[in-house]
Amino acid sequence: MSADSRLKDFLSSLKNDKITMDDVRLVRDMARRTEILEKHNFPTKPSSDGYYHIQIKDETKRSGRRQIKAKTLEDLQEKVIKADRGPYGGGCEATFEDIFTIVESKKLEHVVDPEKRLSRENTVHRDKCEFKRYFGGTKFADALITDITKKDIEKIIWDNLQSRPMREKAFRSMCGILNQVFAHAYNEHLIQDNPYSRIDHKAFRDGIMPDSKPVEKVYYKEEQKKLMDAMHQDQRNRPWYMPAWAAEFQALIGGRGAEITPLEWSDIRDGKIMIYKQQLINEESRVCMVVKHTKNHRDRVFPVTREIQEFLNRLKAVHDEYYSDSVYLFPGESESGRLSYTVVGSYFAKLVRKNGISSRDGAKRGLHSFRRDGITKVINSAGGSPAIAAEIYGNSPSVAFKNYYTGVNIDEARTILESS
Repeated sequence: MSADSRLKDFLSSLKNDKITMDDVRLVRDMARRTEILEKHNFPTKPSSDGYYHIQIKDETKRSGRRQIKAKTLEDLQEKVIKADRGPYGGGCEATFEDIFTIVESKKLEHVVDPEKRLSRENTVHRDKCEFKRYFGGTKFADALITDITKKDIEKIIWDNLQSRPMREKAFRSMCGILNQVFAHAYNEHLIQDNPYSRIDHKAFRDGIMPDSKPVEKVYYKEEQKKLMDAMHQDQRNRPWYMPAWAAEFQALIGGRGAEITPLEWSDIRDGKIMIYKQQLINEESRVCMVVKHTKNHRDRVFPVTREIQEFLNRLKAVHDEYYSDSVYLFPGESESGRLSYTVVGSYFAKLVRKNGISSRDGAKRGLHSFRRDGITKVINSAGGSPAIAAEIYGNSPSVAFKNYYTGVNIDEARTILESS
């Protein structure tokens, strides 16, 4: 919101005799802005290059000064105000958004390893998207960090909960941004007290939508058969089209998409699939990179069952005919020569829509749903357990049971009860 718009809102409030704490903050901010602008002599017209120019003090420069330019006088004034406040907004002048920007920039500092940097860049990209979703364009984002109170934080949380359906994961993401910003401001002595540390998260429980149950995120047996039949038909019609093969393989082993596409034929040996790497994609540039670790940095092996071996035999026949020079299970047209997991996901999503399969109670389903089937099958089998499922599928036992286990096999449970 521009300074003129904010002043207009204040005058309207003054006219209606409804002065709020936000109005008080506005007056103080306008006074500070005026004080900064009065220290400079601004040009009355643009230079020959069409820009407005001004020299300001800058102790980081050898000359002690630097030039700022802008297309309009208003933009030039905003740049001068921002420069005067410095990276922290002149300490007490920093807004919530100012501190957020600093927190995100620090996440990329001193990261030399290309793998770590790509992962960190994706984190920053997601944080910025989340910030825009929950705080972009709000008075809260423009508020001075020193002025924000516990009540202000509670209000922005409730505003978000009431304006959009939010599950636990989204709620934690929003609160994570708040926590990082206020923790940084407190640690850098920009605020004397951290109001976020006094937030009672339990007070918001009733505003959070319950998570979908694992059983709602799996495909029915008849749906699974329809999808498998459709993939097999695609493989027969276009044997060279690798997304159809990669999607079936991911479903068969209940794997993560990013850990499927980097696999090479040499990773399958002694009746085991060696899973120790994953494909990362920069969410802004879309550049791909294969890193030598899985999602949770734990290498694991997956046993080659008869069903998987039959699949690999069919895939090898296709390789021998179309991709004899490729080391990858699933070659692609990318520069690296391997398929992208996003292409596989897109293919499967289209397959679901094409076969008229809708979501269950609004729960998100996809190739990841087959992972729940696999984990549940291991847990329910004789001698199986969450610990064994965790070793095979790469989750912790608690996560495997809480987020992936869909329940007992009712037919097996009936047999056990009737025989006891």
